[in-house]
Parts: sequence; structure tokens; C-alpha cells
Amino acid sequence: TGEFRVYDMAVTVGLARAVGRGINVGANVKAIRQTLATVSATGAAIDLGVATRFRGTSFGATVQNLGPSMSFGGASYALPRQMRLGVGRNFLSDRLLLAADYNIPSDYYRDARLGAEYKPHPMLAVRLGYRHEFGSTGDPATGLSYGLGAHAGPVNLDYSMTPDDAFADIHRLSFGYTF
Repeated sequence: TGEFRVYDMAVTVGLARAVGRGINVGANVKAIRQTLATVSATGAAIDLGVATRFRGTSFGATVQNLGPSMSFGGASYALPRQMRLGVGRNFLSDRLLLAADYNIPSDYYRDARLGAEYKPHPMLAVRLGYRHEFGSTGDPATGLSYGLGAHAGPVNLDYSMTPDDAFADIHRLSFGYTF
């Protein structure tokens, strides 16, 4: 019947601090803008997280998208809240990172993710990931994803691509600056 555009953007500011020996907590505040065809919504949310390290292995947990509902054309929709639990460990003198996480969203199926990051150079990272969704068959987001990252001082540039059979491939680009 025609074409339409979908657009999502989130501007995030975060802060993390050590609160005890080996325990770190953090929070993000984000402004969200979403557009679907002819309707748009703007909102805000908070993410909270905690991480610790035990015998060289990192453990973490987050709760994301805590905030009020967003309104699209008069209809109100809750933000997709989610909880994540993760574990990761470095190998090969910190050049290889292996990680896994379990995602518990409020409005969709749970999933598990496995990932690897290899740093052939201190400023360059090559990434490979796999996602498996539980309780659903044929989800296009299940499968492999690939990525690259570049890091120079406080500046980070990351790109990822998730191949997709049902729609177009999903490309993500992020820019970061660490204070």
C-alpha cells in the first residue's frame, strides 16, 4: 500500500562509580525520540546497573528503560523494560574477550547471547556474536552478527551488522566519548 519510515534515536549520558572493593554501580539518563510513519513520540528513561569481578571473571546486571510511557498520536505505550544478566572473561593477555548474557524483556521473548571480541591492535576490535531467542521460531534477529570498533584516546566508533532474511540487514553505528 506504500512506504513509510521508522526512526529511533536515544541520546544517553551515563555515570559509573566504584562503591566498594570490586563493586561498581552506574546509571544512564536518556532522551528518546521515535517516529513511525506519521506519528512521533519523545520520552525519557533511566538505566541502572551493577558489576563485580571475581577471580578474573566479570558479572553484571542491568535494568533498562525505567520511565513513563510514550504517547504516539494519542495512544500511550510503555517503554520496553528489560533486565540483563551477563558474564565475561578476558583471555590472551586481554586481547580476546568472551561473554554471554541472558535478556529478560517485559514485552517479548527471552534470549541468550554469546559474543567474542578480538583486538588485533590496541585501537581496533573485531566482534562476532550469536543470539538465540526462546519461545519463538523463525525470529529474524536469531543468528550471527558482526562488528568492528575503533578506539583512539577518549573517542570510540563502533559499527555492527545483523543479517536478516525477512527484512533488510540491520546496521548500527555508534559514537562515544569517555570523560
